Amino acid sequence: MDGFTVLRQLQQHDLTKMIPVIIVSANTAERAKREALLLGAHSFVEKPYDFRKLMIAVERACAIQDRNPDRAASGV
Repeated sequence: MDGFTVLRQLQQHDLTKMIPVIIVSANTAERAKREALLLGAHSFVEKPYDFRKLMIAVERACAIQDRNPDRAASGV
C-alpha cells in the first residue's frame, strides 16, 4: 500500500480524518505534491529532507491541531 492509499483511508474515517498528515517522499514531481495536498495532506516534504523543514511542518501541523476545538474534542 502506498502513502496515497493510506491517506485516502485516513480521510474516510471520522476518527482519523482530522489528523494532520505530513508526506515525506522522494517523489518530487509536482503531480505527486498536488495529489497529496488535494487528498488532504497537511504538507509535503521532499527527501532527502532538511530536518529544520520537517520540524517546521510538524510545528505547523501541531499548531493547527491546537487551534481547532473540533479536533481537540474528538481526541484526535
